[in-house]
Amino acid sequence: TINSTFSIFNGKVTFLVEAPTISGVIVAGILIGDSGSSDEIDVELICGDPYTWQTNLFVADPRDSKPEYGVFSSKEAVDKINDVHAYSIEMSPDAVHWSLDGRAVRTLKR
Repeated sequence: TINSTFSIFNGKVTFLVEAPTISGVIVAGILIGDSGSSDEIDVELICGDPYTWQTNLFVADPRDSKPEYGVFSSKEAVDKINDVHAYSIEMSPDAVHWSLDGRAVRTLKR
């Protein structure tokens, strides 16, 4: 677990991960909003599914019903999660980008 003492509004965070291929285990790199918000941007590796990883964006909106409020999720391909890979989240003023080993795989416009 890594906790930062500062906020990142724009920039890139990369997680170097070698995950196990064990059912029931989830490995995640999570960016959580500050000031008590429940906003979240993450990458998740569902270890029982060793050939995909997930990109997720959770944004609280009072008009959405819970618990599935503001969920924007996508499954992406990877050759195998138990090899070391660089999973990145990059935030810019106009979009959020996810990449795998330097290759862009998903972009959501703000």
